[in-house]
Amino acid sequence: MEDDSKNRTREVAETILDKVAAVIAAVKDAKRADQVVCALHSLAVRLFPLDSHALSGSIDQQHRDQVLSAKVPSEQERTDWWRVFYRGAAFPTLARVLLYDVASNWLACFPFSAKKHVYDVFFVNGLMVEVVQTVVPSLQHNGNGSFDGNAVRSNAER
Repeated sequence: MEDDSKNRTREVAETILDKVAAVIAAVKDAKRADQVVCALHSLAVRLFPLDSHALSGSIDQQHRDQVLSAKVPSEQERTDWWRVFYRGAAFPTLARVLLYDVASNWLACFPFSAKKHVYDVFFVNGLMVEVVQTVVPSLQHNGNGSFDGNAVRSNAER
């Protein structure tokens, strides 16, 4: 029984890491803010109870259809994903992209509802210990490189 649980957790962890990798690739390849919002939503909807309709009014039709047709998991499946996401490598990996790439390049273009439902949700509704351990180092980011240091610090402080 315990082996089945460990195997299930391992399978979920692999699936989550694949999903995080796909989201990161979509963010890196994005040409428009709606593409980033849609990519982040595809993961957020698997982790949190989101009202996709609240988000859909702030993005174009193509991405709205994608958001509204996203598979919504059962409560148990969402809980399993959330637990594995925050206790493994997936959250710190995605958080770096959120704090550095999305905050620097895209967040200013997000409508308020998108900031709340597909950006802030990863930090506000996460496992606080993991969130703090990930966000605090970004407050010390010196701004060298391709990131907007002010945007990174400002969003980490929020």
